[in-house]
Amino acid sequence: MRLYNTLTRNEDEFIPRKRKMARMYVCGVTPYDYCHVGHGRSYLIYDVLYRFLRSEGFSVLWIQNFTDIDDKIINRANELNIPPKELADRFISEYFVDMDRFGISRAFLYPRVTEHIDEIVEFISKVVEKGYAYESEGDVYFSVRDYPSYGKLSRRSLEEMIAGARVDPSEKKKDPMDFALWKSAKPGEPYWDSPWGRGRPGWHIECSVMSLLYLGEEIDIHGGGADLIFPHHENELAQSEAVVGDGKFVRFWTHNGLVNLRSEKMSKSTGNFIILREILNSYRPEAFRLYLLGTHYRSPLDFDPQALEDAQRAYTRIEDTLKLLSHIPDPPSPAYDQAFWDFRDALSNDLNTPQAIGTLFSYIRENRPLLDKGNWDPTLPIFKFNLIRMCEILGFKIEEKTSPDLESDKLREVIDIIIKIRNKLREEKLFHLSDEIRDSLNSIGVILEDMKEGTRWKMS
Repeated sequence: MRLYNTLTRNEDEFIPRKRKMARMYVCGVTPYDYCHVGHGRSYLIYDVLYRFLRSEGFSVLWIQNFTDIDDKIINRANELNIPPKELADRFISEYFVDMDRFGISRAFLYPRVTEHIDEIVEFISKVVEKGYAYESEGDVYFSVRDYPSYGKLSRRSLEEMIAGARVDPSEKKKDPMDFALWKSAKPGEPYWDSPWGRGRPGWHIECSVMSLLYLGEEIDIHGGGADLIFPHHENELAQSEAVVGDGKFVRFWTHNGLVNLRSEKMSKSTGNFIILREILNSYRPEAFRLYLLGTHYRSPLDFDPQALEDAQRAYTRIEDTLKLLSHIPDPPSPAYDQAFWDFRDALSNDLNTPQAIGTLFSYIRENRPLLDKGNWDPTLPIFKFNLIRMCEILGFKIEEKTSPDLESDKLREVIDIIIKIRNKLREEKLFHLSDEIRDSLNSIGVILEDMKEGTRWKMS
């Protein structure tokens, strides 16, 4: 598999540090509100990457944090007159409600900042000891100009960073580009004790500490949205390698493109966003997955309601095919055909989901006529096996809505007998009776479809 590596600006061959073991860290949300569509896209991308790596035989250790103490949480909690922890706990729970509904696989662990204060304080102390950070009136800052490799991820000069960044001009800093590792407590804010006084961690340090704690050095994949390249991931890379050594933090930095609404980045801070839950209430989660995966993960995506409607209709084609295949037996052993290998090759090429989806729909178009004829064909079990494998990797829910009883051979025979009787009634032009049989079966979920080739049945 080849993945685009932001650090090298190349599509590099993915070779994990340990054979067949992929260690992946994904930056999580700051839980002060509901997730928006941009969050949904980001976690969908890493869910599909996780599913694909597992299908390729990798064990995947996926860690994803929660930033459960932050200025945004404190400010929102003050607005609602509740403790910051209560607010964070609430929206962590809501995160799982949305992501479970969206079909996002659970990470192995979701560490929280507030549960790792001791480890964070210890790590900051190491950065200070190495000479890359300094204390100033209860704050601790990373000294950007003292770290020669700073900027290698975003490939910006310090002058460009200063011009393009929202720099905090605190008088406590030696340089405007320096960033906080530890922030001294303000009145009324949560705090923890440290060698520098009471305070709380800065934003970037948490991911360094928790990723290294749970995944060790040379993490295989570190992911997040493209908006995190600078300053978050740039700062995270610098402070981490200041401790573990140059080139020993992350092997692959991967970043997904942002979702735009009205030609601007979807963002809670600007009020330009759509809540993910609103979409999931109006559309099938699988259809929304199909819509998002129709654009390559590194490309920006302009939210388009009409394209989402089209994806909803397109997904019914997949769903209807899976329903028809529910009556087809599985092959006696796994049997992969060329379509699956083409699908796999697309995902192996920097997770090219648009190409993979195109392969899936071509595969359906080629094989659907066999199903529509209603006749048995020995290739159908193989078609079923491969289509289900593709859908599982893309996270499309496989629902066989037929009950176990109606799957039994005897009941299939009963329905076939009823169809034969109904066909004789139609030959005798007793249409009121044949229609009554059709409607009665329909009322219990058995749908009859009269085709040129004969009558077929399926479950609703």
